[in-house]
Amino acid sequence: MTNFNQINQSIPEEVKQIIKTASEDEVVEIMLQSLKMALENPDEMARAMPGMPKEMMQAMKFFPKTDAALRPMAKAMAHLIIQQVKYGKNPTEEEVTKVVTEALMGSGALGGMGALGGLAGMGGMTGGMPGMGGMPGMMGGIPGMDALPGMPGTGGIPNLGSATAPVSRGPALDPDVAREVDGHISNGKNRLAEQEFEEAEKAFGAAVDILEDKQPEGDLMFTALQHQSIAQLEQAEYLKAEPVLKRWLRLGERIYSPEHSLLAGAYLGLARVRESQQKMDEAELLYKRALAIAEKSGDQDPESYSATIDSVAYFYESRKRHKKSDPLFEQSYALRKKIYGEAALEVADFELEFALVLNDRGKHAEAIEWCQRGYEIKKKELGDDDGEVLDVKIQLAELMFDAQDYAGAEPLLREATERLTPCTEGRLEAMDLLSQLLRETGRDDEASVIEKQMIADE
Repeated sequence: MTNFNQINQSIPEEVKQIIKTASEDEVVEIMLQSLKMALENPDEMARAMPGMPKEMMQAMKFFPKTDAALRPMAKAMAHLIIQQVKYGKNPTEEEVTKVVTEALMGSGALGGMGALGGLAGMGGMTGGMPGMGGMPGMMGGIPGMDALPGMPGTGGIPNLGSATAPVSRGPALDPDVAREVDGHISNGKNRLAEQEFEEAEKAFGAAVDILEDKQPEGDLMFTALQHQSIAQLEQAEYLKAEPVLKRWLRLGERIYSPEHSLLAGAYLGLARVRESQQKMDEAELLYKRALAIAEKSGDQDPESYSATIDSVAYFYESRKRHKKSDPLFEQSYALRKKIYGEAALEVADFELEFALVLNDRGKHAEAIEWCQRGYEIKKKELGDDDGEVLDVKIQLAELMFDAQDYAGAEPLLREATERLTPCTEGRLEAMDLLSQLLRETGRDDEASVIEKQMIADE
């Protein structure tokens, strides 16, 4: 039987990184999609698993391609791969045979497989599985995994991909302990996604507490510290975040390298801490360091690179150093168009944000032009009645109000108030601005009607 640790040697690095930070359920889904896609082409699967017994290969060709039938095998594969890739624990031959056999028999899909001699040939399963190249689901991952591992857009710390595998440090985790840590990290990521930052911080803190005794120098600790600092920064808990960020940085330098792309996030976080302390010279150096690291992996992860550019640009913008911020904004805008296309929603998001930048500078006419471009893209892609489009309509009206273009703003506000549901934040915002506009244009009676309606809606 081929040693199962060959799987770890053959799985692509980008897939390993997903597995290391994903929950067990997420890895099961990856395995499930891989199996389904491989079974669509049994000959390709045979090449991916060259040592599999001929009898079992023939039986697998008739394996039902349903989630119910395949999930037990997906769970078995996920369990074995997690132990190897995430925790460095090689299962024994007996463990592999037991887990996979139980999965096959438990699914009911191969009820007669016992006739093959108790699956004595399962060495082929573990010997061939390392190839995995014939399993397109494994290579491509599954939708929804983009939040791993760095939670793009959260805490100003982008999701920068890994270029090198971490050095395994410390003893392998007991499976029960590993599952407990996984549970805390998965819960923390869910809380981050829901913007429940205090609960997220607690979840990642619980993972750190366990790993402190069991595996303080591993990549799981790196992930827990990374996300714990994000949750702290989102709560403006800079004193608490600083030591966590420093530890994240030091640990990353040891298990990856000082130039590893993920460490750009640690430098961005520390820069925010220095900003809060009004240590702007130090903050600038840290931002520059983050940008230099992100730039090196820009071709591999342009999305995270553009997010880092934005962070540095907004730092200079906050200091009114427009000669520094403008080239960065231009670079980020060009990069987004290159990544997504000229008329993508991601490009529209940038245009809408930059419109606010220009408006704060007092460049109202330019701000309206940028907002209008973003609005047109959103409307075309999402439809005029989409809630996000209506929010942009209100933003455009606000910019026009600031520019004293009341004639342009009023119809936008009236349309938004008609289409948005009562009591929603957007509708109340539109009504409030509309009442101000009416008073600015000498229509106090109409404004009073709007204000009474707002009170009634509340």
